[in-house]
Amino acid sequence: MQSKEHSQLKEMLDKSYNLSDLQTICFDLYIDYEKLTGDEKSGKINALITYAAEAG
Repeated sequence: MQSKEHSQLKEMLDKSYNLSDLQTICFDLYIDYEKLTGDEKSGKINALITYAAEAG
């Protein structure tokens, strides 16, 4: 289940960034964008948030 913070962050990222921006963020953070699950923007955002949460 998603936390309130997760939902708020997802909404903020979705409103503020396009897919190209998300790719740049991943590049800057040394995260392999292509390995993030999800084919659409919302899926990539969820995967990025999950990755960050698990990485600590």
